[in-house]
Amino acid sequence: MNSKILKFEILGIVFISLAGSLLHFTFNLLNRFWLAGAFSAVNESTWEHLKLAVIPALIWALLESRVFKGKANNFLCAKASGIYLMPILIVVFFYSYTAILGYNFLAADISIFILAVVIGQIVSYKIMTLPEFSRKFNAISLLSLIILLLAFVVFTFYPPHFFLFQDPISEGYGITGEEQVAYIMEAKQCPDGSYVGRVPPECDFAPCPAVENPCAVCINGCDTCPEGCDECLIGIEKKLKDPNMKWYYNPER
Repeated sequence: MNSKILKFEILGIVFISLAGSLLHFTFNLLNRFWLAGAFSAVNESTWEHLKLAVIPALIWALLESRVFKGKANNFLCAKASGIYLMPILIVVFFYSYTAILGYNFLAADISIFILAVVIGQIVSYKIMTLPEFSRKFNAISLLSLIILLLAFVVFTFYPPHFFLFQDPISEGYGITGEEQVAYIMEAKQCPDGSYVGRVPPECDFAPCPAVENPCAVCINGCDTCPEGCDECLIGIEKKLKDPNMKWYYNPER
């Protein structure tokens, strides 16, 4: 039986690694469908990347439960220990090496992910080869797995404003971080002809630069002419503003 357990734990490493890689893109591939976001990464925060290990590991545990059918010792305790260990190791390894280097890079992040999965599966295997624990540990383990799954789902939509949950790109939190990216890409034209974008966390437009003579931009056209200016140019044609605040052609130029 131990050889069968070992075989499935090794297969689990492959499954979790591949499925986790897919879940990194699932949310966008499904047009940001909210239900997909509950089980896949919705932004680039550390917390959302932890889903890539935990969700596939939970799926694999369900598959194993059908295969072993209660014949593996301490199954729930083993799965809970291994699955909880994976995100803990990812967080510890990631922030340790980025604290030393001052930055992160993709190859190291992927290596940390796979290493955490390997260690988690090894721990799971070791516990399943031990003598049977008290049944109360299985009950506690099942409850802890349910709590972990609920935490990932709930914090996708209602994330704490804590560094683990912050998207480094949009500086937003949870699934709303995607909306903030869209806001940031919007732009507003200023009276001087320049453009400003939205800035997080509130996504308001940045203030326009001050200009000494705001009416100077009216030589570029009437559409950009700010309030308080009563003369503009379209090409070489001068236009004036009438009492109804409408532009009309002035033949004298």
